[in-house]
Parts: sequence; C-alpha cells; structure tokens
Amino acid sequence: VREHWDKIDLDDRAECLQYMMECGRLRQPVRKTPRLVTEDEAPFTVKIEGKDETFPVGTTVLVPNQFAMVDEGVWGPTAFEFNHKRPGLAEKFMAFNSVGNRTNGRICPGRSIVFQMIPDLIRECGKMRRQPDFKHKAKK
Repeated sequence: VREHWDKIDLDDRAECLQYMMECGRLRQPVRKTPRLVTEDEAPFTVKIEGKDETFPVGTTVLVPNQFAMVDEGVWGPTAFEFNHKRPGLAEKFMAFNSVGNRTNGRICPGRSIVFQMIPDLIRECGKMRRQPDFKHKAKK
C-alpha cells in the first residue's frame, strides 16, 4: 500500500481517512466479533459448509467479520485489491464492530480516537516520506 500512500493528497484529510479505512478493510484490527446467543433469538441456526448448525442459548459465537470486508458480493470483483476511493467504503466499513456509523450498542471504544488521530499520522508521516533526504530502509 506504500505506492498508494505516496500518491494521495496529504492535505486532503478526507482522502487520508479513506486511505486509513481501506487499509483497515484489508487488514482489520478486529477480525472477529463475539456474539452471545440469547433467549429471544433461540434457536440460533447458521449454515456452515452447507449444513445447518444450531447453537443453544448462552453460546458465544465468533462472527468472522474479516470475510465480510473482502466479500465480492459486497465489494465487487476488486474486493482483494487496494482502492481507497472504493464506492461505499465509509458506509460498509466494519473494522470497529460497527457497519459504518451503525452499531448494535457495542463499538470499539478506540474508534473515535483512531478516526481523529490516524489520518493526521498518515498525513504527517507521508510528508516526511516525501522529503528528498528521507531514507527508507525496506525489509528484506
């Protein structure tokens, strides 16, 4: 993603935010969301490898939301490619136990801090990277 970082408009905070979200879409900090099966939704049945599996009340089910972030049915045929200008990115972004700004009452407590700080870090570090005297040592 460095080649994209080196091309974004660092003075456009919205573009830095989109860059951050696309990085998070492809490499989520929170990959699974725990969900407790409750009385009002029992029986909780899902299809796994073509077979219905039912979970009793009180079972904690881990929902692998990282798969939703690369689902071609949601993101199209370029789901595994980096595109920070992807349509619907903000509305469908799920990296903080939410879908866009929608939540079921649980959301990562650090989400608002990340949305404020990381675009600024992307901008400032990106400006440093673009300095002629910047020395980047790539990992081998």
